[in-house]
Amino acid sequence: AQVGLLAVLFLIAGHFAAYTYLKPLLQQSLGLGPDAVTTLLLVYGATGFVGTFFGGSLVARSVRLAALTAALLLASALVLSTLVGDGMLAGALVVVVWGVAFGLIPVALTGWMMQAVPDAPEAGQALLVSGFQVAIASGALAGGRVVDGYGIASTMLMSAALVLVAAAVIGTLGRARRTVALNA
Repeated sequence: AQVGLLAVLFLIAGHFAAYTYLKPLLQQSLGLGPDAVTTLLLVYGATGFVGTFFGGSLVARSVRLAALTAALLLASALVLSTLVGDGMLAGALVVVVWGVAFGLIPVALTGWMMQAVPDAPEAGQALLVSGFQVAIASGALAGGRVVDGYGIASTMLMSAALVLVAAAVIGTLGRARRTVALNA
C-alpha cells in the first residue's frame, strides 16, 4: 500500500500540476482558438474513456504494468506538449496520449490498492482517495508556482519529472515488493 500511495502522490501531483493549465497550453503554446480547444477537450474526455477500458484489460494482466504504462504515457504527453510545435495536429497528439494515460490512472491505482490490501478494500480505497486529494492540491500549487515564475512549458516539464518519479517508484519499489512477497 505504501508504494502505491507514494506513486499516487507523484503521479497525481504531476498530472494536476499540468492539467490545471491544459486550456492555456492549447491556446497559448499550441496557438489554438476557442473552437479547437473545445473540440480537443471533448477528445480528451473521449480518450480518457477509452483509457479506462484499456486499463481494465491491463489491470487484469498486471497492476504494476497498468500503472507503469499510465505513468509513461502521461510523461510522454507532457514532454510532447513542449516539443510538437503548434496547431491542431500537435494539440490532438498531446490530448489523445494524455487522455488515454489519465483514463488508465484511476483503474490502475484502484487495482493496485485492492491488491495491496485485499482484506481491507474499503480502507485501501479511503487511503487512495485521501492520497489523490493531497496530490491534487499539491500538484495544482506546484504548477501554479512554476507557471507564474517560468511559464507553461516549464510547468509541463516539471510535471513530467514528477510523473517519471512515480514511474521509477512503480518500476523499482513495486517490483521489489512483489519479489519479497513471492519469496516469503
